Amino acid sequence: SVYKSDEGLNAIDHQYGTEVFATCSSVLQLWDVNRSHPVSTFSWGVETIHTLRWNAAERDVVATSASDLTITLYD
Repeated sequence: SVYKSDEGLNAIDHQYGTEVFATCSSVLQLWDVNRSHPVSTFSWGVETIHTLRWNAAERDVVATSASDLTITLYD
């Protein structure tokens, strides 16, 4: 499969038990493995998001850390 993003990607994580994964760059993008473009894009105004991780207990929560030392939770 080929997944097309407008920017270089810094991190990727897969939501356990689903066909959804997330990537980050200057934005957080949610993807479906069956589509070549992101399903959703979230922008918080930071320069670069470096890491992301799905919450194992709360499956709809994604945490990110960014270059401006912020930690953001997306629900």
